[in-house]
Amino acid sequence: MQEVIIRTNFNKNVGLGHLYRCIKLANELKKYYKITFAIDKKSKISKKIIKFKIIELYKGSTFKNQLGDANLLKRKIEKKNIKFIIVDDYRLDFNWEKFFFTKYQLIVFDDLNKKKHKCHFIIDAKWNSENTQNRYLNLVPKNCNKLLGPKYAMINPILNKRKKKENIFFYFGGAGDLSKFYKLILQFCIMNQVFKKKFNVDLVIGPMAYNYSRIKSLKKRFKFLNIVSNKFDLSIYLERCKFAFSNSSSIIYDLNYLNIPACLFSNSENQKNNISDLEDLGFYINIDLNKFLNSNKIQLLFLSLLKNLNRIKKLTNNKKILIDSRGVKRIVGILNNNKRIVIKDVISNSKFLNKNGYFKIKDSFVNQYLIYRNMIINRKRSLRKSLIQKHEHYIWWFNNSNLIEKYYYFNKKIISIFYHYEIKINNKSYWYGGWMTCEAKPNFFEIINFLKFQIKTSLLKKNLAWLAIIKKNNKFVYLINKKLKFSAIDNPKIITSIKKKFNISKKYEHHFLIK
Repeated sequence: MQEVIIRTNFNKNVGLGHLYRCIKLANELKKYYKITFAIDKKSKISKKIIKFKIIELYKGSTFKNQLGDANLLKRKIEKKNIKFIIVDDYRLDFNWEKFFFTKYQLIVFDDLNKKKHKCHFIIDAKWNSENTQNRYLNLVPKNCNKLLGPKYAMINPILNKRKKKENIFFYFGGAGDLSKFYKLILQFCIMNQVFKKKFNVDLVIGPMAYNYSRIKSLKKRFKFLNIVSNKFDLSIYLERCKFAFSNSSSIIYDLNYLNIPACLFSNSENQKNNISDLEDLGFYINIDLNKFLNSNKIQLLFLSLLKNLNRIKKLTNNKKILIDSRGVKRIVGILNNNKRIVIKDVISNSKFLNKNGYFKIKDSFVNQYLIYRNMIINRKRSLRKSLIQKHEHYIWWFNNSNLIEKYYYFNKKIISIFYHYEIKINNKSYWYGGWMTCEAKPNFFEIINFLKFQIKTSLLKKNLAWLAIIKKNNKFVYLINKKLKFSAIDNPKIITSIKKKFNISKKYEHHFLIK
């Protein structure tokens, strides 16, 4: 029987993702070949997880460089009848692979699309929209078979979609310092107590995680908190998960398969994804972890998301990319057939209609809205000039969007967003709104037309006067509002109340208008 050598690594820094991925592939390959893992050092972890023969490369030493590692492995396997060498280790690239390329079939796992490789197959399940099939261009040999995209995602094969989903699932990865998450977990648990029916929580402590004693101590205070430790198979916790707060590692493919809405964050470079690519996979909530942890809005975000789970679930249901359970079998089938493959590009459908006009903004626009809102040209015109963080935006969006009507104007591109909502000044209701530039700067007549549409739409809903606040140095917008027959407010009490509502401290920098 021919043998497959799998060179991979795991530790407190890189975690267990590479090892888990290789084990999923090994469990399918063992039907056809003898499997041997080549790792740096044996440990308690390797004994528990790896149920195959192990070559320990550095029993009394440590990894120094690719050349030394390649020569060491070469000596260990030179007498074996080898079918493939599989490599899943960020330390190794072209400089290591060239030692084996001419004699053995080389299969490389990568996620980063940055390093040069000398291999016969490269596997990367990452979704990168229409660029997915262009990854590793000029980074691998011309005849290299590229197995790229989510159809090669390898999920846990025993996952059951039909289980009842009730719990909240926290996952920070298989390794790493968990002390930074103590405040987050504490704040979530305090927030959870406001619900009459509290959510049960499964919190995973990875097998190679450390500094988690304070998190574990929370179990005594909060009975709904279940600490999951020393578990290598998370299937039962994923199957009962209603909402996940998780890093964006390969676990996102399991979440996609099970149709679980999630709030994601990245722990490392390989976990970073374009937000539009995550949306295609059904994940619309993606935060900047450090900014979130250092904020005072942890409870408010969790409360906003859990109270709006049905809305977030609808976004997850509308995903464009569906992960199935056949990724491992596809890979092994291609490896066994050893045929050059050609895969047509999978192109995500446009999120917007191609016809021109005005369109009401839905929840699927949530991230695009923030990108436009944070553009310099829009911040300059806004009462708030600082960047709005993702977690702040999600809180605003899910708590206020039913009160705020938002539209976009499309003319070959998204030209502008405009919004309006009802406010009260001195116990009297008014319409108040604004607009933002998007992919192209609107001209004078486009602005006039979409503001007329906005005013007409609002008055059909409720016949209220409109208020406008315009900086005095913004003569262009002032001219537009005068064209729309806005006039200056001459009642000082109303002006004082407007300033108080919008936290305007400086006296003479704004026009206060009414229509």
